[in-house]
Amino acid sequence: LGAVGVLVGLSAEPTARSLGLALPWLFVGLSLRGWAFRSLGPLGRTRDPAPPAGRVEAGPYRWLRHPIYVGNVCIAVGIIVSAALPATLAIGVLLFVALIYALLAGRETAQLRDLPVREPAALGAAALLRSERSTFLSVGALLLLQLFVAVLAESEFFAPGPCIVEGLVVLVLF
Repeated sequence: LGAVGVLVGLSAEPTARSLGLALPWLFVGLSLRGWAFRSLGPLGRTRDPAPPAGRVEAGPYRWLRHPIYVGNVCIAVGIIVSAALPATLAIGVLLFVALIYALLAGRETAQLRDLPVREPAALGAAALLRSERSTFLSVGALLLLQLFVAVLAESEFFAPGPCIVEGLVVLVLF
């Protein structure tokens, strides 16, 4: 996904309109991720590759099997929209991201299929912010950078082309 981020950054030509259209997608994606991690509790952020001891059916998990992945795809849509990519590239990037998360969701569904339901202790707001800080900082930095490029593009002194720095910010995000 990092190479896709660089490709997005190299092709980005953000405008004030594209940033405005992206904000709802980014808000929904970040909110859904936060709600899902809060519902998972302290076991939601683990680097342990072993399957969990149980599955959660509280919070967004009542309606979605993989709300974190859905949130990530919403964030990807927001980044694609904010970058104002050409339609063919935007569709290709979105399909690639959706395919990656569909494969991850399939594997995770198989791991969770026969596990008992568990009710974890909800993650507190401070712990949630700590666990999601890199996501918030990456998306925020990308938006600020694209806003800067969009403002400069409307000035008479600067004619921006593709922005490699955006690609690096997206690389950190994914």
